[in-house]
Amino acid sequence: MNSLLLTLTALFILVLSALFAAPLFIDWNDYRPAIEAQMTKLIGRPVKVDGQVHLVVLPAPQLKLDNIKVANANGSLDTPFLEAKSLEAKIDVGTLLTGKVEAHKLTMIDPTLRLRLDGTGGGNWGDIGPGQAGGSFVPKDVLLDSVRVTGGTVEIQMEGVPAFVFTDIDGEASAASLAGPYKVSASYDFEGRPQSIRLSTGTMGSSGQFRMKTALRDPERSASYQLDGVVSGLRTIPAYDGSLLLRMSKLDSLGVDEPPQGDGAPMPVPEAVDPQGRMPDDAAVLPNGDGGLRDLRKTASYLEVKGPLKATPNGAQLTDFELTLHASGRPQILKGDVALDFRPPFKAEAKLAARWIDFDALFGASAAEDRPSPPAVVRMFADWVLDEAAKVGEGTLSLDVEQAGLGGDLAGGLNLKLASADGGVAIEQLNATLPGDNRVSASGSLRKGESGPLFKGPAKIDGSGLRALTRWAAGDRAITSQAFIGDFSLSADATIGEGEVVLANANGAVSGTKFGGSFLYRAGETNLIRVDLKSDRLDLREALGGEPIWGAWLPSQDGKPTPGSVSDGTGLLEQLRDDQVHASLEIGELLLPSIAPGRLDARLSLDGGDLDVQSLAFIAPGALTLDGKGRIVSVAEAPSGQIDLSLQAQSTESLRALAGLVGFGDRVAKSKHLVGLAPFDIRAALVAERDGAMTDASLELSGKVGGSDLALMAKAKGAVAAPRDAEIDIIGSDTGDRPQALLVLMFPDLPQDRLAEAAGAQGTLSLQV
Repeated sequence: MNSLLLTLTALFILVLSALFAAPLFIDWNDYRPAIEAQMTKLIGRPVKVDGQVHLVVLPAPQLKLDNIKVANANGSLDTPFLEAKSLEAKIDVGTLLTGKVEAHKLTMIDPTLRLRLDGTGGGNWGDIGPGQAGGSFVPKDVLLDSVRVTGGTVEIQMEGVPAFVFTDIDGEASAASLAGPYKVSASYDFEGRPQSIRLSTGTMGSSGQFRMKTALRDPERSASYQLDGVVSGLRTIPAYDGSLLLRMSKLDSLGVDEPPQGDGAPMPVPEAVDPQGRMPDDAAVLPNGDGGLRDLRKTASYLEVKGPLKATPNGAQLTDFELTLHASGRPQILKGDVALDFRPPFKAEAKLAARWIDFDALFGASAAEDRPSPPAVVRMFADWVLDEAAKVGEGTLSLDVEQAGLGGDLAGGLNLKLASADGGVAIEQLNATLPGDNRVSASGSLRKGESGPLFKGPAKIDGSGLRALTRWAAGDRAITSQAFIGDFSLSADATIGEGEVVLANANGAVSGTKFGGSFLYRAGETNLIRVDLKSDRLDLREALGGEPIWGAWLPSQDGKPTPGSVSDGTGLLEQLRDDQVHASLEIGELLLPSIAPGRLDARLSLDGGDLDVQSLAFIAPGALTLDGKGRIVSVAEAPSGQIDLSLQAQSTESLRALAGLVGFGDRVAKSKHLVGLAPFDIRAALVAERDGAMTDASLELSGKVGGSDLALMAKAKGAVAAPRDAEIDIIGSDTGDRPQALLVLMFPDLPQDRLAEAAGAQGTLSLQV
C-alpha cells in the first residue's frame, strides 16, 4: 500500500515538472483545469483540485496543491480513492534539464486512501498508473528523496466484513525510482493501539515482482511480526510468498511488568535492500532488542511462530510451521499447518501436533504446589477455546499430543478435533489416556454459559485404575504408587458446566459386572449430590480392596490420614454435613471384600445436616444381615431423632470383613479375640433429644455376641463440638461364654487371655461408667 502512495505522488511530480518553464507572473489557479487534465492522463483516473494552486520557482521550485482528490474506480469523486488536505513538493531544477525528477521533500497532509477488495481478491487500484494513459512528458527517472505523510488514514474494505482502518499515520518514505527500491518507516493506530512498521523492498522486475522485508511492532501486545519474501500481482491479485516470524510475550497475564515499549525500546528495522533486491542476512532482529529474551523462567509466557507463508487478499496458508510456547521456563513445540480464508464468513483450518505440552504451566501457576486441579485446568482450556472460536466465523482445529502435563501427572494420546459452530464449538472427537491408565472419549457441544464453559454430549471413561483416577481428579498429588487391577467403564449423556455435573442414562461396568443409573452434582452455597444406582450384580471387591468403604475414594494429604477415616477423626457424615445428598441404591447381588454376596437396598439422604435413613438393608444369607431405618436432625451440631439398626454376622470372617469395611482398623479386624464375638446378632436403638444447645442421647444395645447375652445402655448429655465435656453414663452386662471378648472393640490391646484365666470360661462382664 505504501508503494502505491509513493507511485501516485511520484506521478504527480511528473506533471509539476512540465510547468517550470512558465512565466513567473502566471496565476496558476487559472490553469487548474489543465493541471487536472494532465494528472488525469498520468494517473488514469479523474483528478480534482478543489483548493488553491501555489507555485514558487525561485529560489527553489516549490508547488503546493490544496484539497486534491483522485476518483474511485467508477470515476466518482463523492468517495474518492485518494484525497488529501494538501500536497507540497520541492523539486531540484538542475536534474530537470537532464530529464530526471528529484523531489527533495514531498509532504502530504491528512491523506485518506480507500482500498476496496472485490470477490476475486483484486482491488480498486489495478487501473492506476502512467501505463494506463500515457502523458506528454515522462522523465527518464524519478527520485523521491523524502516523502512525508502526517495525519494519514488508510481504509481497507472487503465486502461483508467491517473495514480495517489505520489512522494517525505518520511516516516517511524514499525511493530511488518509481520501480524502487523503497524504504518506509511509519507509525499509526489500529483499533486504538499504536503500532509501527518498517518496510524495505527491492527493485520491481519486468514481471512486476519485487522482494519485500517488513517488520511490524504492536507494543501493547508485546508482539512483533516479520515478513521476508516476494510480492507479485499488484495490478491483478496481490500475492506474497515468503516467510513469517511472529514473536509475542504475555507478560500481563502473569502480573509481571512489561519491558519498555516506548521511545526507549528499539524497533526491529530491516536493513535497506540493494538495487538488485538482495536482503541482508542479519536483518531479522528480536522484538524489544535483546530485552525480549530475558530469563523466561523468571518472567512470563512467550510465543514464537515461524514458517513459510503464502497469502493473497482472499486467504493465507502457513505450512510446516513451528509454534514454540515458553511457560515457566519450559519450551513446548508444536508443528502443523494453518489455512485461512478471509472472505466472509472468515474461515480457519488448523492442524497441530506435539510430543509434549504442559497444560499446567500454560493455564496454571509456575510452582507445582500452586497448580490448579485437573478440572480447573480443563475449564481454563475450554474458556480459551471458546474465546478463540468467537473470533472465527467457521473454523476447525485438530490437535494431537503424545504426552501432556495435567493436574500434576501425565496424560497421553490426546487426540482432539474441534469445529466452531453457531457461536460455540462442536467437539467432533476427544480421546485421551488419563493417569492410572484410564481412557476418556467424548463428543458434543461446548458453549459459553452464564458462569463459564458448558459441555453437553456423550462421554465415556474406561480403564483399570478407577481409584487413581478419582483421587487425581480431586487434586491428589500422591497417586503414582496406588494400584488397582480390575477393568471398569462408564458412559453417559454428560452435561458439565454452570457449576453442575450431570450424568444421565449412565451405563457402566466394574470387574465384569454392569450397572446403570444417573448422577448429579450441583455446586452452590449448599452442594447438591444425587446418586441413583441400579445393578443386578455389582462386584466391588477389587475396587475397594481392603480399605474402609469411604476412605478408598477420598484424596490423601501428603501421607496424613485419609479424611473420613477413623484415624483422621472426621467421619463421612461430617465431611458432607453442609451438602445435600440423596442416594438410591438397588443391587441384586453386591460383592464386597471378604463378605458373602448379598442384596443391597438403600435410600438415604443428608439435607441441611439432617440424616434420613428411609431404608438400609443388606442381606447375605448365612453370612451377614444389616437393616436400618430412622431420622436424625442436626447430626453434626445438636442431634435429635431416632435410628433403629439390626446387625447379624454369622461367622468370624464376616465379622472381620465388616470391621475392616467400616474402618475399625487392623488391630480390631485382625485380632485373634474377634472369634469370640461370632455369631453376632445385635439390635441398636439410637435416640437423641435436644436440650437447648446440647443433646441428650441414649444408645441401647441388646442381643447375642458369641455365646453371651448383651444388654447395654449408654447415655450422654453435652455438645457435639465438645465431647470431652459431656456427661456420660454407661451400664451394661455380657453374660455367657467369654464375655470379655466384647472388650476387643474398645480396647484391642487388653490381655484378654489373662482376663479369661481369672474369670473362667463362663461368666458375666459388668460395665458401669
